[in-house]
Amino acid sequence: MARLRTIESIYNGSTLFRIPDYQRGYAWQKKQREDLWQDILNILPNMKRKHYTGSIKVNKVSKEYAQNKWKDDINFINSSGDDALLHVIDGQQRLTSIVILIWVILNNVEKDVDVFNNSSINSLKHKYIHSEVIDNNEPTYYFGYEDDDPSYEHLKQIIFEQAGDKKKLFKTAYTNNLDEAKKFFKNKIRELDIKYETKSISVKEDIFRIITQNLRFDLMDLSDEDLDINTVFETENNRGKPLTNLELLKNRLIFLTTLFTSQNNKEEEKFKIIREELRATIKGTWQTIYLFLGLNIENKLDDDDFLKAHWTMYCRYERSGKDPYARDIFDEVFNIKKVLNKEINYKEIEDYSKSLKQTVVEWYIINNPYHAYEKINENIENKEEFDKKITSLISIEKEEAFELNKLKRIGFRKFTPILLTARVKGVSEKDNSINTEKRIKLIKIIERYNFLLFPISHRKANLGEFNFQRLTHQLYKPQNKEKLIGSKSGTLMSFDYLIEEIEINWIQEYFNINIFKDKIEELYLATDKKAKTAINHKKGYIIWYGLEYLLQEYELFLKIPEKEKKPKFNKRIERVYTEDKFEYIYKRNPSYSLGNLFLSNRKFPANLSVEKRKEKMLTDTGSSLQENLFANDYNFDNSIETIENRGLNLLSFIEKRWNVTISEEQKKSLLFLKHITDN
Repeated sequence: MARLRTIESIYNGSTLFRIPDYQRGYAWQKKQREDLWQDILNILPNMKRKHYTGSIKVNKVSKEYAQNKWKDDINFINSSGDDALLHVIDGQQRLTSIVILIWVILNNVEKDVDVFNNSSINSLKHKYIHSEVIDNNEPTYYFGYEDDDPSYEHLKQIIFEQAGDKKKLFKTAYTNNLDEAKKFFKNKIRELDIKYETKSISVKEDIFRIITQNLRFDLMDLSDEDLDINTVFETENNRGKPLTNLELLKNRLIFLTTLFTSQNNKEEEKFKIIREELRATIKGTWQTIYLFLGLNIENKLDDDDFLKAHWTMYCRYERSGKDPYARDIFDEVFNIKKVLNKEINYKEIEDYSKSLKQTVVEWYIINNPYHAYEKINENIENKEEFDKKITSLISIEKEEAFELNKLKRIGFRKFTPILLTARVKGVSEKDNSINTEKRIKLIKIIERYNFLLFPISHRKANLGEFNFQRLTHQLYKPQNKEKLIGSKSGTLMSFDYLIEEIEINWIQEYFNINIFKDKIEELYLATDKKAKTAINHKKGYIIWYGLEYLLQEYELFLKIPEKEKKPKFNKRIERVYTEDKFEYIYKRNPSYSLGNLFLSNRKFPANLSVEKRKEKMLTDTGSSLQENLFANDYNFDNSIETIENRGLNLLSFIEKRWNVTISEEQKKSLLFLKHITDN
């Protein structure tokens, strides 16, 4: 093992550490930061203790590369030594956390002391954070990212509080994680101030010494080793944050590029160019993937969900064993044996990589339809070039975003690969057979399927899963499938046929309103043992899992033709009449009948009279349209009649909205109001 190093010895004021642009950004969450902080506190009672914190693997980069990719630091680079420019290949998560913690500590004590840990605050910042400022030029930060990574500008301006052009800031899930780390460590330092009061400065000095002197790292320079640096991740995991299959795949593909060689000198020159171009393609693909998976900071998309959906589209769907898609990718297709036996060539790796890059944009749009729509409708004059470039890749119309968001609310279930395929073919590949109009038609039929067969007909959660996942690649053009897996690709299927298939062979076959009645009755008659919790005991429709979505759709129906670009819904479900209003038998409480329930922005007090409820429904700011309609159009003096009439209206809405037939007799039986009278 190499000699263990401290942060104090690693940061010498003359070395730059940069995260390569093809790596994911800062991904540590609260648990990993808590572990690091606890390691530090464990040393506090005995400052002689040392703690092995993990490895940091680096690789030297050439001045030519750094001058091209790290242009903000050109003066520093030109005067640096040959060993001073490093890519962090492994260990970036803990290194990022430690640099942020050092900054937080120095910034916290700056206003209180001139000397800290036997040095001035400025000298410590110039050792661990950035170089001195000369002639009002920006300092060089010792730790950071490539210039075109949004995390770097965020690190400088928001984390290290450097003045700068705010237009250059671009939020992603990774920049949000940086913010969370800074907030986390600021809270921890604040807790020290409260706990130790007048002694807090000396405690913070001890913490600082622990970070810079007691934490030990295995700093490994892989530049001179006879191995490919990208294979390191095949066997290494970041502490507490296991590598995803997507991360492992990147390094597997880059490693496979090294196997395209020739003993013939002329051919080898050709293969050298191929290797370099293929590596550049793979790295560019992963830079785009990480950017779009983290583009919406409120909805960071999972690496492996994307990889699985793409493989289902690109190649095939399997369900045997754990992560069968990963087994396909690593064991069956992209492995050393396949390349050496010339069963896989560089063109197939290139095509697969380019497909991932193309597809991740559509994956982001499917999972963030309104975020994508708003991004392309922002004022372009206020965008930086980087933001303009990102926006130019996004394309979605208002109505498609509206319908996708509707489907997202009820749940995509197992249709994401099919939706992904529709967008890739229709948008990225400009296939007019699945244009915007056809995609909207597909989204609507999937939404009908998901509502009518699950919340209404209560079919098993995996109904149709294998069928629709298996057919996904037949909707795509799987040119490579025979070669990749060694099986026939099957008949190509049209989206028109798929839509017809869902309607005739699935919705018409499995929709059953009588099952719905039986399931709602179970919710009325459930004992505590059957109910999920005692509080849900005998509450009928109010604990039906489709109720919120139904009432949301009813609210949208009342808003038409206004049809908001991004509808917002009141979250609470309230009742007009409470149980003490009725005498009832058979344990079917009418206050939980469908017609008595509505979306609201408030909680009504249990003892509030019906008259006062009506008044609030009419006058309170933020009342839903269904509240206003209820209060205006129904006779509050006859509660049973009111609940029945509104319930029948809602069931008629279900008929019209989801294109099904429910007889009048069935509607009345679904309200469970028989043998009930006003009290």
